[in-house]
Amino acid sequence: MAAEYREQVRESDPWEDLIEHWITQRPGAEIEANDLFASDCLDIPAERRSRSVRTRVGQVLHQLGYEKQRRRNALDWQKREYFYVKKF
Repeated sequence: MAAEYREQVRESDPWEDLIEHWITQRPGAEIEANDLFASDCLDIPAERRSRSVRTRVGQVLHQLGYEKQRRRNALDWQKREYFYVKKF
């Protein structure tokens, strides 16, 4: 019951509609934050892509039913890549 109330009073992020629209236009299994920063979605210049902006994108994706996962980079196994997939 408390969770339902929190959802009712939660203010949606203005980016939520933009990201949701972008996702529906490009169905796929994985989403990377950098894909959303492109000009056809959020249009955030490289110098403004801070940790807080990435966190905000992650929170919006979480609200839309996605979860964050990571994997090793195919070219450099010491680097990690983070992406989001839809929860089932």
